[in-house]
Amino acid sequence: MAVSALCVLAILLFTLTSLSLGDTFIRLLPARKWADGERTGVAFLAGAGLLSLIVFAISLAGLAYKGVIIGFSIAVSLAYGWFAAPRVRFRVNWRSLLLFTPPTIFLVMYALYAFGPETSPDAMDYHLTFVDLYKRTGQFVVVQDSYQAGFPGASEMIFLFCDAIADFRACALSHLLFLVATIPLFLSFGRLIRNTTLGLVAAGLFIMSPIVGIDASTAYNDVALAAYGLGAAYLLAAWSRDRDTGSSGGALRDGHGDEIHGSGRDHRGRSFDFLHSTAAGSLPDSESAHLRIDLRNPRTAVAG
Repeated sequence: MAVSALCVLAILLFTLTSLSLGDTFIRLLPARKWADGERTGVAFLAGAGLLSLIVFAISLAGLAYKGVIIGFSIAVSLAYGWFAAPRVRFRVNWRSLLLFTPPTIFLVMYALYAFGPETSPDAMDYHLTFVDLYKRTGQFVVVQDSYQAGFPGASEMIFLFCDAIADFRACALSHLLFLVATIPLFLSFGRLIRNTTLGLVAAGLFIMSPIVGIDASTAYNDVALAAYGLGAAYLLAAWSRDRDTGSSGGALRDGHGDEIHGSGRDHRGRSFDFLHSTAAGSLPDSESAHLRIDLRNPRTAVAG
């Protein structure tokens, strides 16, 4: 029971610290209009990356102990809550909540699986072996008898954060949080094309994929990598939209440069500019290359 409580504490502190660091970092970027919920997934990913670097620095200093990590996390979260936290407005869309009930059940099953003993050979031999060594010593240790010690350890720094507070189960749960972080990213993609239902369905199908669930509830880094790829793709798409409209968060434009107005039903069957080629800005319109997505068939990319 005590270990389970520590796991919950570790995940809570990891989430709060990542969101605090990420949202603070986003505030330092050039101003743009963030839609409701749009910045949540981006802030979590940015904050988790920053937290990984901070834990790396703490380990270099030989201070990777439970008290130091908990104290740092609480200090960051309280400072953010006192000075920078925005007002949170909760708006429940019961239709979307009902549609997302099956994926939520899957997430609960994944969490219960992550709470079990870690049985994956890859997780035990690579991802967590060195994390446990750093946890016991409070710092990095030179390992000369394993080539795996030379692999990048970005996700392992997050695992070290959680493992220092609890145990291996907290590491698996922290990886599962990256799957949860894809939900606001998929929804943001849906809002980008004025079809939030499509984003909701995409998030649900991704979460309910068996291979995704097994991987996400294990101390791996594959789902975290997928989340960062999704986040990068969304930011590129949003940047392209902002550049085309000449503003931050303006209207979408279709493949002919016309603005798309209204709800998602108004533009079904039309196509819109998703990403311009790097040469599009310097070529005449007749020669510009665009990558367009046909909304009648999302699998089809039309070059024109």
